[in-house]
Amino acid sequence: MWEEGGRMRTWVRGFRVLLSFSFRVAPWQAALFLLCGAVMSLIGPAMSVGAKLLVDAAVAGSLRRGLIAAAALSLASGVGLINGLYYVDLLFSVVEKAGAALDKRLMELMGGIAGLAHHERPDYLDRLELLREQRGQLAWMTNATAGLLRVAIQLGLMHTFDDEGADGAQGCCAWRDNRLVGRPKAGLKGSLASSSVCGRRSHYR
Repeated sequence: MWEEGGRMRTWVRGFRVLLSFSFRVAPWQAALFLLCGAVMSLIGPAMSVGAKLLVDAAVAGSLRRGLIAAAALSLASGVGLINGLYYVDLLFSVVEKAGAALDKRLMELMGGIAGLAHHERPDYLDRLELLREQRGQLAWMTNATAGLLRVAIQLGLMHTFDDEGADGAQGCCAWRDNRLVGRPKAGLKGSLASSSVCGRRSHYR
């Protein structure tokens, strides 16, 4: 348990250190990049809602509602396109600046150690080789954070819609029960009548 806690603290510290390079060298660009990532996660649900409104307007035969839904779809599509362009532009700008800052910091750390004895240690050489191989991925931590943010927002939206769907399903079941019972009387008799109908319905299933 203590080992897992220490490992988690190490991961969190490494995540915070790598993310701090982006906000240190390009603070507003990194913040806008995360904002674009959050907006990107909302484009899909917005398009789905607009498509639903368009279908509902077509079924109802309402021209006004159809035009409003088409305008909403066009707006969401335009915002998504512009947001995607800014997302890519900010991504490479942040990665370039963060990569330069990381290279500078690594050179300061390697050159700041006095003597040459550490260059003969196998563990030091192994870690140095790992840094050389994975150095290009260190600057992409902001992009990974934006991906986590998008997933978190989408999961939150799915959870919200699932709760609304469950409430709607419960309301539909309650409406069917009232129709089957035929407006049961309030009190114990109404509760028993509703329970008996629900029991018979589950029995026939």
